[in-house]
Formats: sequence, structure tokens, C-alpha cells
Amino acid sequence: MTDFHSARRIALVLSARLGDSLLMMSLANNLARGGRDVAVFSAQISRLARWCPDLDIRPVPTVDPAAELGEFDVVVQMHADRPLPRAAIQEDRFACFDEWRARAAARLREHGRPALVGELALYARDVFGVAAWDDSNGLVAPQGLRHRMHRQRVVIHPTAGSPDGCWPRAKYEKLAQALARRGLQPEFVVEQHERAAWLDGADPHAFRFVDAASLDALAAYLYESGWFIGSDSGVGHLASTCGIPTVTITERLRNMRRWKPAWAEAEVVRPLWLPGNALRRRYWRAATTVRRVLRAFDALRARVGG
Repeated sequence: MTDFHSARRIALVLSARLGDSLLMMSLANNLARGGRDVAVFSAQISRLARWCPDLDIRPVPTVDPAAELGEFDVVVQMHADRPLPRAAIQEDRFACFDEWRARAAARLREHGRPALVGELALYARDVFGVAAWDDSNGLVAPQGLRHRMHRQRVVIHPTAGSPDGCWPRAKYEKLAQALARRGLQPEFVVEQHERAAWLDGADPHAFRFVDAASLDALAAYLYESGWFIGSDSGVGHLASTCGIPTVTITERLRNMRRWKPAWAEAEVVRPLWLPGNALRRRYWRAATTVRRVLRAFDALRARVGG
């Protein structure tokens, strides 16, 4: 693979997924800190441009990507063929993180299979010669926001990219009731178009919803909240970016070593033990009890304080 140690103008074209984009922003941040001229093309980060005052943030090119990216020495994507097809990028100026990762598999094992931010640090060193690395993704809260001002507010995000990754609504309702009994303020983040399906006949007044008109507004709301509990999703990574301690409810425990939110204290709920992957995939919701989620939350609060 070609290295780009001497590249000065670097374009990062980010995934359509929020979590992937926030993680890849750590690469953009470190390249910029090292004096490179970096432009970030992202559908998601464009919605958070106010949080990136020192970076050039643009939407993903759609009309003529080759022309718009022609000014750069190298174009970086996490994946080989998305969001832009490989054919849209000149081959000798293309750097794909996934392809590097496949070639570096043995070395990653030697490093103890680091989290994705750790992989990106190795990638930056190999491909761009970045020696000094900081895990931060560079997002900075706009002026006027007060970090964790509402310490008792617990933002709960119950949905995921796939229905298979969602814990049952009835358990979330019991979790919210348990948190309220402790004097906390549980509030649910569910996109407007998802609410009817997620509620599915339940009393909507049993849930207090966050009405954020934009991703920027949601980030501001998270930044001033005390805690986050939810599925393995981009919103959890956004909460972590905002410095909010997180609890993740997921069936994908093995993946969490790599994908756990990276920028604030975090806990992953461990279901009751089940033998074999097939049983775990089928029964993880039953094996993940409200008590176990509360236990993880209590461990997080004890570590963070408050």
C-alpha cells in the first residue's frame, strides 16, 4: 500500500453512519493537529459543523466527486466502496482504512486487538507518518452550553440500526420507572418517524421524549445531560463525544471491545450467561434483565461520582 507521509491536502469522506463518522473524526483531528490541510466530507458531521470550528466540513460530493476531490493529494474512506464508489477516486490517491486493517491483522493481534480509535492511531502512523496521537475527535461544544448541568437527567436511546439490536420496550419502561424512583429524570430519544412503531400501542404518556429538531440540538441536549443509557448506536458515540458517561445494552459483546464509546467513562451490560452463539443471539433480550442494566449504571455512577 502506498504511504502518504508527504501528503499535505487530505480529504476524509466519511460513512453515512454517525458512530463511524465520529470515530473517523479522531483521524481528521490528528492530521489537522499535525499541520495537514484537512477537509471532511460527511453527511453526519455537516450537521455538527458548529462543533468543529477549526475544521473544513463539507457535504459528501454527489454531482461530480472526481472534480470536487481533485484538489487533494489523498482521499481517505473507511470502506472501499462507500459512501463514494472506488471508481470515483483516482486509485493512486485513494487510502482505505478497511484495506489497511485487513493487511495489519497480525500486528493488531500483537497489540491486543485495540479499540477502533487505537487502530486509527496505528493507521495514521503507518499511512501518514503521524507520531503524536490524541484520541480526541476534535468536536468542541459551542459557547453557552454547560457540561452536565442537568446531572439527574438520563437520556435513553432505545432504538438501533437493526431491530435485532433493540432491547424490549417493556424493559425500557421498567428501567425508566426504576430510575425515576431514584430521583433521576429519564428521557427518551426516539426519532419522530420511529415513535409510532416503537410505542406499538403503549401509552405515549408513560415516556418523556426529547424533542431535538436537529443533530446539533441533540448534541447540545446530551452535552448538558448527566448520563446516557441505550443501544449500540451512533447516539451513544455522540453522547460519549460530549463527555457523557454511557451504558450500552447490546447482544454484540465481542464487538464492544472495538466499538465501545471512546471519549467518556462507559459500561457495557453483560447478559446472563448462555451457552453458544445461537442461544445468545436468540435469547439475549431475556438474559439482559433490568437489574443487570441498573447494576451497570450503578457501577458507572460509582466510578464517575454523582
